[in-house]
Amino acid sequence: MDVPFLGLNGVFYFNEKVKEDRKLVSKKMIDHLCSGGNLMYFIEGTWNITPNLPMLPCYWGIVDIAKVGNAIIVPIAAEQYGKLFKIKIGKNFDMNLYGSGNTEKSRAIGDLRDVISTLKWEIWETEKVSRKEISDDYWNKYVSDRFKEWPYFNEEYIDGLVYKPKGIYTESEVFEPIRALIPQEKAEYVVKLERNKVVARKI
Repeated sequence: MDVPFLGLNGVFYFNEKVKEDRKLVSKKMIDHLCSGGNLMYFIEGTWNITPNLPMLPCYWGIVDIAKVGNAIIVPIAAEQYGKLFKIKIGKNFDMNLYGSGNTEKSRAIGDLRDVISTLKWEIWETEKVSRKEISDDYWNKYVSDRFKEWPYFNEEYIDGLVYKPKGIYTESEVFEPIRALIPQEKAEYVVKLERNKVVARKI
């Protein structure tokens, strides 16, 4: 059902895993903005199914396209509660306040991510739920329900679309060496940080 409605609204199709496709669609988006059009842009690039990040790390595509296309970004956060969606709209985000170059792009996407994260927090604050009302498997059920709605997606596919900045590690990557330890009565271990990873070594 989503395909004909997307077609009526207007959509640029591309393969997000093909570099040439990403470049081509970026040019189409810039041309569209320069001709007075609007775009809806999902800056995380995929679903956020992490249990602890308000926003995934984001590519700087949106800030680059807005800068070149001389467009204003309107930050919007959306949260789903069953069949109910809550939306919060932030203040206009002007790329004219940022310079050119990779450092400025990184600063801009970081600031935009902070803005949308704050909007999400403000939505969360409208949900009056006590801790006792939240089941232990709440998050797993939430993720499972999303995949039931879109059965052609899976966690491996979603993870392959997530932007992974250099030097940033997930919780599982950090604690993997510790989980691999086998406790013994007389064995002693030292745990330290080596090259941004937690490493456990037997003494």
